[in-house]
Amino acid sequence: MRVLEQTDELKMDMTEIMTLQRNLSSIERNLAAIQTELDALKEESVNIANTHSEEAVLIQQRTVRLRGVWEQLTEMLNERDAKRTEERYLDHFKAKLSKLESDITNEDAPSSLAEAEKFLSTHQQILKEIDNYTNCYSFMM
Repeated sequence: MRVLEQTDELKMDMTEIMTLQRNLSSIERNLAAIQTELDALKEESVNIANTHSEEAVLIQQRTVRLRGVWEQLTEMLNERDAKRTEERYLDHFKAKLSKLESDITNEDAPSSLAEAEKFLSTHQQILKEIDNYTNCYSFMM
């Protein structure tokens, strides 16, 4: 959990995002292995509780506590994964917006009516593309 909690402190520049992605991928692999072990422990705890009824309550309490920690851990990982997905989406959005801005500002003034109509057509296409990002922008705000 400590490793996941430390990801809150990252500033999320590209280097830290890459580090976070590697860490989360590693954690996801470890969690898959832990899930298998947790399932095996649950079966074993049921068997032990059946054979040692005097310890059944203690075994059940520990199993419940272990399951609670497991659920916390997986929830934290899911939150980090959602955050990572949102950040990739935001990076894509910012890159696209930057490209559109660059395309618009790098155009020269038209020297003929045909060129002006071409610019107008291009600007209308860009406007449509910007409008397609309305939902994305609303989601981020």
